[in-house]
Parts: sequence; structure tokens; C-alpha cells
Amino acid sequence: SLGFAGTSIMWKTAANTGFTSAVGNTPNWIAWIGGMTALTISALLTIAKALTPGARWMIMHEWRHPFRRYLWNGPHLSVTMLCLGTPESAVSHDARRAAFVVCSIAQVVLACRYYRTWMFDQAAGLSRAGPPFLLSVIGWLLLCVLAQQESLREDWGFDFGLMYFGVGVIFYGLALVGLFLHMHDVEGSTNSPANFLIIAPASVAVACLESFDQNFSGAARAAFGFGIVMLVLLLSTKPPIVEPPSVLGHYWPYVFPVAALGSAAVRYGNSEDSEAAKVVGWVILVLQSIIFVTVLFRESFHFATVFCCGAPGTDPLFSSFPMEGGNDEPEPAEEETVDSEANAMTIDDSATTRTTDLKPDDLATFQVEVSRA
Repeated sequence: SLGFAGTSIMWKTAANTGFTSAVGNTPNWIAWIGGMTALTISALLTIAKALTPGARWMIMHEWRHPFRRYLWNGPHLSVTMLCLGTPESAVSHDARRAAFVVCSIAQVVLACRYYRTWMFDQAAGLSRAGPPFLLSVIGWLLLCVLAQQESLREDWGFDFGLMYFGVGVIFYGLALVGLFLHMHDVEGSTNSPANFLIIAPASVAVACLESFDQNFSGAARAAFGFGIVMLVLLLSTKPPIVEPPSVLGHYWPYVFPVAALGSAAVRYGNSEDSEAAKVVGWVILVLQSIIFVTVLFRESFHFATVFCCGAPGTDPLFSSFPMEGGNDEPEPAEEETVDSEANAMTIDDSATTRTTDLKPDDLATFQVEVSRA
């Protein structure tokens, strides 16, 4: 749903901006409805897994896993993005403000859990950072944009926007440093689709900065420039699309970060009002559209072959935590050590000591499954 939601924001921005307004509201509506549908289906499937004894263990292990735990940001990120991407004729300010409160609570609760492990957990700290870590910081910036659009400082007397922006930027910087220092150690990370998540926070920050200054300031241009350079850099790694995805949603990280950059490009073209800036805006709009359609067809084809034709399609969660005999969550020993590429990784989460078997290529695979919601 993140891919559809991000695309809806991009087309809404295009429809409301002078030089791209000819696209109309139809693409915005299509992407927004697609995002709502995907979020609903994902929520129902998650509830079904939680209520099924033989599948409940998957949710528990995903919650505890050092990388897959970040996928739990998906629901509130999707809700926030769908609020931002709601077509103008359907906007409800009361609903958007209610969503802001709920998503803020989810963001704070999850962020405290994640950032605690960044500081104190050897197995899930910044020394092992991967692109999924960035899902915990994008929410701050998206909520900042929503707070600014809803004028919450004026109406509620509290500057959520600027505060959330500060938190998001600081933790984005920390995650980015950890990620760049660690990526070369991870097999298969060179052209992982999840690497495109690096673009998203910087691109959303452009919208934040523009909302503060009511114009495309120097800081917004700097963030936009970083996003452009990272897009070129990541495209130069020849990211895959033909190979069968290792998990459902493998290629969706290509979509919403580029959509966020497309929104920033349209804003920049409107502010600069030059032919060169407008060309850049159109180029990124077209590029994102090509990526969106390609990923949609590739993932749909994989989904059909796996669930309709019986083609092999495994999730690393199954190989990392095999379920035996249809039991509920497999009961690990109180303290268990599992060999992982010559070193065991023990995760201390809450008061219970857990272990996670990370196979040589599991980390890279976990980094690309970021669209569960």
C-alpha cells in the first residue's frame, strides 16, 4: 500500500501545480483507491494470521526480528500517506486530524522500541543498520507535513510539525551513517530494491521545509539535490526487476521513494519556473510512472504464479523460524544459540532472550521486503 499511497501523493501534487495540472485528478484517484484497497487487504490478512493458531508464530517472530520488525511501521505510514494523498474533493479535515493523533501514537511507541535497540542491542543496533531502519524515520517527516497542512500549531497551540521534523532529521542522519558504513558487509545489498528507501526521507523533508518557509528555500533545494544524486547513484547499480522476487513485495521499494522525489521535483519546477526545472519534474514523473507500472505487473505476475500455478515462492521468515506440526508459535529454549555464518546473534528484546538465525543472504532479503502493509 505504500507504493500506491506515495504515488497518490505525487499525482495530487501534479494535479494542483500549474505546469503539470493537465494530468487531472484521475491518476490521483486511481492510486488512492489502490492504496486503500491494498491497506485493507493487508490488515485483514494480518488479523487472519493473528487469529490462526498455526500462523500466529509468524507475527510474533516478525515483531521480534531485528530487521523485519521495521515492517510494522507500514500500517501507520500508509494511513498518513493516504491522508496526504486524498483527492481534494474527498478531504475531511476531522478525519485527517484524527489520523494524525492515532499515527503519532503509533510512531512514538514504535520509534521508542526501535531506537532503544539502536542504543543497547548488539544484534539490532546501528552497527548492523539496513534500509528497513529508515522506515522508522520517514514517519516523523510525513507527520510533519500533515501537521503543517492541518495548521495544528495555530489551532492546537503546539508545534508538532517543527518538532517532528527535528526528530526525523536527526535519526535519519544516524541511520544513514550506520547504513553507509555497513552496507558493504551485506551480501546482495549492492542493488537491493530496499536501497531506494534512502531517497524517501530526504524527498519528504523537501515538503517539510517548503511548508515552513512557504517557498522552495535553499534548504529544500539542498535536500532535493541530495535526492536527485542518490537516485542517479542507485540507478547506476543496475537494480533488478526480471528475477522472480524472493518475497511478495520485493520490488515495491522502488515505487514510493521515487514518488516522493517526483513530488519534490514538481514543487521545484513550479518554484523555479524555468524550462530546465520543469523538464526535470516531468522526467521524474514519467520515470516513476514507468517504475510503478513495471513493478505492479511484475509483482502481480509473481503473485499469480505462486498462488494460482503453484510456482515456488518462499519467505525467509519460514526458513529462519520453521513451524513444526501446525503448533502455535514454536517454543524456543530459554536461551538458544544458532550458528549464523560462523557467529551466533542473540537478541535481547524486553525481558526475554531470543535468538535469530540469519542465513548468509537473509539480511539482504529482509531489506527488500518493505511493503507488507
